[in-house]
Amino acid sequence: MKKIKCVLLALILSVSGTACADSSADAEKIYGEKRLEYDINDSFRINLYEGELYAMPFNMDYSDSEEMPEGEQVLVFDDTGKKTRELVLKGVYGMNCWDIADGKIYTVTESTSEEAGEYAGRMVLYSSDTKTGESEEVFDFEGVSRVTKIRAVGDSIYWLGIKSEFDAFSDSIVTEGGEPIIFDYEGAVIGCYNLSTGNNTVSGIPYPECFSERNGRVIVYAYEQDKGYCFRDYADNKVLCYTNKLGTISNFEIINDELDFVFRGLSDTYNGTLSFSGADSESGIIQIDDGLWISDFSAEGNYLAVQASDSVAGISGNVYKYLADVSTSTPPIKVITSSTALSNDALFSCGFQVKTDQLAADSFALTVLSLDKSYDLALMSSRESYASDIKNKGAFYPLNDIPGVKEYIDGCFPFIKEAVTDENGDIRMLPVSVNVPAVIYNEKNCAESGITFPSDYKAFFEETGKAADISEYFSCPKYCVLYSFFNSYLSEYGKFDTEEFRTIAKLLKDNYGSKLLNNVCDVQTAFYNHNITAKIGRGLPGSFLYEEIYDNALFSVTDVLSSQQELTGDENLLAASLPTASGKNDAVCKFVCVNPNSEHLAETLLFIEKSTARFAGKKNSFSLKDKSTYDEDSYTQSLYNVYENSEIAFSVPWEIYRGDFEKYVSDGIDLEEFIAEADRKLSAYLNE
Repeated sequence: MKKIKCVLLALILSVSGTACADSSADAEKIYGEKRLEYDINDSFRINLYEGELYAMPFNMDYSDSEEMPEGEQVLVFDDTGKKTRELVLKGVYGMNCWDIADGKIYTVTESTSEEAGEYAGRMVLYSSDTKTGESEEVFDFEGVSRVTKIRAVGDSIYWLGIKSEFDAFSDSIVTEGGEPIIFDYEGAVIGCYNLSTGNNTVSGIPYPECFSERNGRVIVYAYEQDKGYCFRDYADNKVLCYTNKLGTISNFEIINDELDFVFRGLSDTYNGTLSFSGADSESGIIQIDDGLWISDFSAEGNYLAVQASDSVAGISGNVYKYLADVSTSTPPIKVITSSTALSNDALFSCGFQVKTDQLAADSFALTVLSLDKSYDLALMSSRESYASDIKNKGAFYPLNDIPGVKEYIDGCFPFIKEAVTDENGDIRMLPVSVNVPAVIYNEKNCAESGITFPSDYKAFFEETGKAADISEYFSCPKYCVLYSFFNSYLSEYGKFDTEEFRTIAKLLKDNYGSKLLNNVCDVQTAFYNHNITAKIGRGLPGSFLYEEIYDNALFSVTDVLSSQQELTGDENLLAASLPTASGKNDAVCKFVCVNPNSEHLAETLLFIEKSTARFAGKKNSFSLKDKSTYDEDSYTQSLYNVYENSEIAFSVPWEIYRGDFEKYVSDGIDLEEFIAEADRKLSAYLNE
């Protein structure tokens, strides 16, 4: 399988002027280490044209001028990343989108005019000279309230926009793997304006999402009712393939003649990475450079310029250029899972092509336990109903001898090492992530309110219950707390017929309908928004609305590591554990296992090696026991203490007893009836 070769453009040009050699020689550096960084850190739009980068700065400085600027400023950079000149697009103010071709910069701006005492907005296409910046108005997009993308191809300007008036449409389907796809039509339309004739033609392609162009060929990513997403050829409206592997994406750019492309997704699945795929239903995803939140990109020939921030809240950021040889033409590493949550939380591919297929739970377990050859990696969670059986009975490839794996596992918290190692000392699983529920609290606000977080169940509910009487700004999701309590209890006792459980059950029932167990998402958002604003000077849209919440917030309970990591460095926050029956915090592990019968075993093992190296080098991983790999602020250190004192229990499915417990708390059955029924079901499950 071909790897990504990302090589500094300046190095390539100085040595050979050609693309780098094929994959095997580049195995040690398959993602992220080499790229060209431009001398700009605050760009709003970028465009590659004839080897130069054109960038519009996010904040234009006109402080030395008392007059209205002549137009939008554009900075031009050479192929070493240095700025060579500045350009002003005269008479062009504001920009929705742009493209450059044949010595012209085409921009679409929103122009306003006063009609009958009201200001009416219109989308206007301008043409500006790339040397002088002299501009002229070309075309008025009537009936279009916004144009989001244009591409200039010969005499044609292809455009994607939003109709001023449209009939809303909603559709939903379920994929073969059981994943729901929900689509809402919000007026998108695609068309083409001919510069020579002045004709503007609207395409009949229904529900377009975004489009790209390569060598004059325009490919549209669109939705079709009852079938889902597809790629269409603009020229004849022909469907190239149906595929729901990406869901909704906001933009893509084709990077080679095989229609491989870089894309930007709207979900969290591939955000934070530079991600590629192919315009088909079979290829997987290739990711390089994690930790990049992409806001814009531009492709020319074999080169790709990317505008990105190192934070999800970054509006603009640095600009990098890659010479990336990306191919999805060979079979991907195939990952199987049965969890929608896991399939939506993609493995970072380290430059390899990875395709994740979601199977039904029974089919997944059978495929794994029968040593089927149809997959390379199994992705699962310790909370899945089959995880314990697969851990005990699955025959996976031992990872001990893969370079770096043993050293990495030895460097993890002991509870992680114990969970992934069998009784013979063989490492059968590679942990991908560990999540431990934690209370994130404002130290000052909680201290002033007299709220603490004791480890005893009863005391915990008494203390945190005060929050409902003094503030609306706290979050304690019911099922996060309950699931953690039950998991901790069962890992210690293994049955419900104990006095300890009777005490816990009564406490949970007494507090089940209380105001304490609520989920106020704005609290966690306020914590995050405040921290990211402090770090980079700006936060999410409407940042000021969250400051009152932040100033008055007490605490938020979350079991998502990424949400906890977002708060590192906040001097006002600390982390604490939920109370547990075992004295250990309830950790949930996501891990991968290698199929020993894989038809791509050598490459799969190389993927494991590269993934391990990435994990071992992570800062604030909350998997590594070495404290020197963590920030020294009080919040990070307190969260480290929560994770350090944890355990991974291969869980009994929550569904076994949840329904009966709901009946108990609603007085449908008494406690002894629940205990008898829950133990009966538990025994039947464990002895299947």
